[in-house]
Amino acid sequence: MPSRRDEWIALLTLRRDGMNEAAPLADLLAACETPSLALRAPRSVWRTVCGEDVPEPERLAEAARRAEEDIRALEAFDAAIVDFRQADYPRLLRPLPQPPAMLFVRGRAEVLDWPGVAVVGTRGCTRYGRDTAAAISLGLAGAGYAVISGLARGVDAAAHRAAAEAGAATIAVLGTGIDVTYPPEHAGLARKILEIGCLVSEFPPGTPPRKYHFPQRNRLIAGLARAVVVVEADERSGALITASHALEQGKDVFAVPGAIDARTSRGTNRLIQDGAGLVTCAADVTEALGSWAWEGHREGSSFGESSDLGVPGGPSAVESATLTPRLGAGGAAAGGRPRGQAGGGSGVGDEAAIAPPMREADARLRFDAAGREGSEPPPGSRGVARRVLQAISQGIDDLDSLAAALGEGTGLLSGVLLELEVAGLVERLPGPRFRSVGRR
Repeated sequence: MPSRRDEWIALLTLRRDGMNEAAPLADLLAACETPSLALRAPRSVWRTVCGEDVPEPERLAEAARRAEEDIRALEAFDAAIVDFRQADYPRLLRPLPQPPAMLFVRGRAEVLDWPGVAVVGTRGCTRYGRDTAAAISLGLAGAGYAVISGLARGVDAAAHRAAAEAGAATIAVLGTGIDVTYPPEHAGLARKILEIGCLVSEFPPGTPPRKYHFPQRNRLIAGLARAVVVVEADERSGALITASHALEQGKDVFAVPGAIDARTSRGTNRLIQDGAGLVTCAADVTEALGSWAWEGHREGSSFGESSDLGVPGGPSAVESATLTPRLGAGGAAAGGRPRGQAGGGSGVGDEAAIAPPMREADARLRFDAAGREGSEPPPGSRGVARRVLQAISQGIDDLDSLAAALGEGTGLLSGVLLELEVAGLVERLPGPRFRSVGRR
């Protein structure tokens, strides 16, 4: 009887032979029961199910050799395989027209089923784009959403970094194999993401960056997200492909406005003209989507545990969790259309199984402008928020001065100021400058 390792190799052999979509592989396994039996199935079964003959022995032998290499790479990188037969397969991907047959995951794979928002944009972003992406990502993280992006230079990196530095979950969807970091200079950022989030790819280990992989990756970014926020994008940006996929999938699309003469804002301004929700802060997104309350727990998940294959995340059942959406103040009533919604609404939010959105949720500090117990600062930045309030009370009231005085990046501080403003602890003045509420 084939071992589990043999079955994984057989499944990867089918994937390496070209079965990269769930539907034909599902049909073949329904007829043959297991991957190893599928490889030995008679020609008549392959013709009936797949519309083609059994691959030539030489071709299958080469696919099997590469599948062995895949297993060794996954073991070396402590990565998981999540295939469409598992309960762990992300629920938002199942309704896609051609969902991937399997995913390769490093890190905390359970976050793939958390409610998430994609924050994407151009690689050649401006400082405005970087700071805005960081601020929005930090605000989304504070509302319990995982931040999803593509690990690219520019907006993607700013979004991932803001969430990761705040100790919040972020998901990097790769256009390469799970063991290939691209661009190479983001290796450190990838390691930071793995501390609480995950890297995910539908491409086998060792796959190098190829131009045509990235539109395919963008489809997965949109598929995993409840909504897509485009921060900066010119008229040919790949971020617009992500937005297009989101609309096709019935997801919400939002865009950050920019100067009318800025090349990096032509795409986002056009999205807004075409009906995308205009975003100036994370609250614009969370009010439309609503906040999410964790009211259940997972049991029996194999993620993070070693199977007899040596690869974490072998097939295992995951008990369902319950999820209750709560619309924010700006959200729509049940059955209505949220403000700022460009698409038709995902229609899937109440079906997703997620894990608790933030670490140490019960231990968050609460304080008001005077430092007493009261409103809640953004997760991962409680100490920074307290120092920001203290600095503002001493007359240090603009972003650059705060960054110099506190030794913090403007991206992080923009997010902290945004959350303090939403919490009613600071007021934004022209300039922009900031003051504590109640201080004149």
